Amino acid sequence: TIGQWYFAPIPLDSNGSVQSTRGNIVRSLIHAVTSSFGTVCFGGLVLTICSMVKSASDRANREGNNIFSMIFYFIAQCFADLVSYLTKFATVMAAITGEGLIAAGRNVTDLLVRNLLDAFASTVWFTPMVIKLAAMTLSITWGTLAGLGYYTMKPSAGEMYHSSNAIGVGMVSGIAVLFVLSFLGGCLLSVLDATFVCWAIDKDSQTVSHPEVFAVFETVPLKGGAVVEQPDG
Repeated sequence: TIGQWYFAPIPLDSNGSVQSTRGNIVRSLIHAVTSSFGTVCFGGLVLTICSMVKSASDRANREGNNIFSMIFYFIAQCFADLVSYLTKFATVMAAITGEGLIAAGRNVTDLLVRNLLDAFASTVWFTPMVIKLAAMTLSITWGTLAGLGYYTMKPSAGEMYHSSNAIGVGMVSGIAVLFVLSFLGGCLLSVLDATFVCWAIDKDSQTVSHPEVFAVFETVPLKGGAVVEQPDG
């Protein structure tokens, strides 16, 4: 959906005003369950295997408790995370171009290598960290406010465990908010990944489809430096 929006020509009505692109979500869903269904299943298989490798390495590390199990654990975790991350970008590329997963993975890897921008590092860990931290902070804040609100506003007469009930209300509210915000944060990260690939395609072909998006990504990287750096380096 993001790819169709990003690369679509700007439609104008009879008055010359910009019209919104319609039907992208339905069109993308049809592609996902028809012509690209095999690619989606293949990507899911790769992610499932990565999850199994990580679980097996974690179990071996707990049961083995020796240097070899620790080495295997770190190698397996690193490999599985790398393959999962590349599979995610390969799926984005396949959705945009209609290629198979392997071809899309090869092309998106070459694309990122040719245009390996410092902004790519921010999509690996910095942005997910910010979104997860924000979701956690907001859910804890909301749960605390809900518990305090229940404790102070609801009369405690006739309620045997007023304090415990207030704590329960706060915990349930916080968990519910964390679930909703985590889902929305995952959607936001998917949009970011897709927009990043679209921008890299633009940069590779030396075109600018959306000047406002191009301006934002050009501002993010710190050329020749780290994404986050302490004052002493």
